[in-house]
Amino acid sequence: TWSPQSSGYFGYGFAYDSKDNKIFVLTGKYNITVIDADTEKAIDNISLKGYIDNSIRYYYSPRISYADMVYDPANDYIYIAGGTRFVTVLNGYTDKVVDFINTTPPDLINGKWQNITHWTTEAIALDTQNSCLYIGAMFSNTSYFGIPRIVIYNISANEIKWLNISGSNWCFSSIVYDPDNNYIYAWLIFAGLVIINTTTNQITDFINFINNTNVDISFDQMIYVHDNGCLYIFDGSVVVFNTTTGNISYFYSPNIVFAAYSGVYDPYIKNIFTTD
Repeated sequence: TWSPQSSGYFGYGFAYDSKDNKIFVLTGKYNITVIDADTEKAIDNISLKGYIDNSIRYYYSPRISYADMVYDPANDYIYIAGGTRFVTVLNGYTDKVVDFINTTPPDLINGKWQNITHWTTEAIALDTQNSCLYIGAMFSNTSYFGIPRIVIYNISANEIKWLNISGSNWCFSSIVYDPDNNYIYAWLIFAGLVIINTTTNQITDFINFINNTNVDISFDQMIYVHDNGCLYIFDGSVVVFNTTTGNISYFYSPNIVFAAYSGVYDPYIKNIFTTD
C-alpha cells in the first residue's frame, strides 16, 4: 500500500500508462512512485529534485506539492505540472525525463509581470481528440493568490496559447477532459467550475460554488466517468456533477470517517478509489 500523503504532501498526481501498464503516483514534493499494475508493486522511484533545484530554467514554488499529471497514449509520455513554469515530460517506458514545455506567457517580461515575479503551473488535462494539453497556471507572488490563466499547448504543432480567466484570484487545483462533449472542466479553488469548449477554446460557462454550503471549495480534485457522464469533485466529501443535465448531487458516508481529496476510476469493476 502506498500513501501519497506519507511525505506530508497532497497526493494529487495520478496517471495510468496503458501501454506499459504502469501507475505513476506523486509521493512527495520531488518524487513519483511507479507501480506495476499487474503485481501492484513499486518498480521505480523518479526524483525530480535534480531537475528543479538551482536550475535557471525551472522555478520551484511550494505548489509543487499539488502536482498533477496526465498520460498521452499517442506518444507514451506523461506530462507533469505543478510548482514551476515548465511542464515536465516523462517517457512512460524508460521512466526518464525527456523534455520540458515552457508555459511562460509573452507578457511575462524578464520574469516579471506587474511586480508579480512567479508564473507557475497548477493542473493539467489532455484533449485526446485535438492532441492538446490544457494547463492551469497563474501569476503570483504568494503560494495560492494570483491571476489565473489556462495554457493551451498543441503537442503535434508545438504551439501554445493562453486563455485569460476573470473573476478569481485563486489557483487551479484540477482540470479534466470530457471526451463525450469535448469540454474541459477546470476547478478554481474558492471559486467554482470553469467550462471550456475545446473546439472554440472559449469559456462556455462558470458554475459558482462560493455560496454552496455543501461544498468545501478549497483544494478540490476531479475525475470524469464516461460510463455515466458525471464529473466527480473531491472536496472531503464527493460532489457529483452531471455534465449532460447540469444536476449536482452530493455523496456522504455517515458510517465511515473519511475525507476524499482525490480519486481514480476503475472502468472494469466500476468503482472509484479515493485517497484521504
